[in-house]
Amino acid sequence: MNAYSVQLTSRLVAALSFAAIALVAGCGEPRIPTYPVEGSVKFDTGEPVPSGMVEFRPRGEGPIACGKLDQFGRFTLRTFATDDGAVAGKHQVVVVQHLPPQSGPKAPDEHAEHQSVLVAPEFASYATSGLSAAIKPSDENEVSLIVRRMSRP
Repeated sequence: MNAYSVQLTSRLVAALSFAAIALVAGCGEPRIPTYPVEGSVKFDTGEPVPSGMVEFRPRGEGPIACGKLDQFGRFTLRTFATDDGAVAGKHQVVVVQHLPPQSGPKAPDEHAEHQSVLVAPEFASYATSGLSAAIKPSDENEVSLIVRRMSRP
């Protein structure tokens, strides 16, 4: 190896080391501030939606926030970390439920019971949900969402 090759290799190693350190150190844009958001999802009959997820998509740019519904239909949003909330501004909202796989035929009353806790499918799409929320840059944001049940077949 000649002196030129050693010098080039040393510079390459130094440049790669600097790039790795910069990547690990988190050089880049600071993340967008988020604000705490809690809320509830209820059917139009007043009963809580006992399972599923909510997603809040900013109308402008920004990351989507989501929250899991508990048995009382309550949720707390997260964007980057647990319970950190959502970015400020207007959001489109969806309520998503995943159906468990069926393990065999169900009795008619069991099917009706499962069907009674399902949200109508239009609430799972940003194009059709019609749900929205405004998140303020404050420590208190409470959102109440009303949805319809899935119609019975």
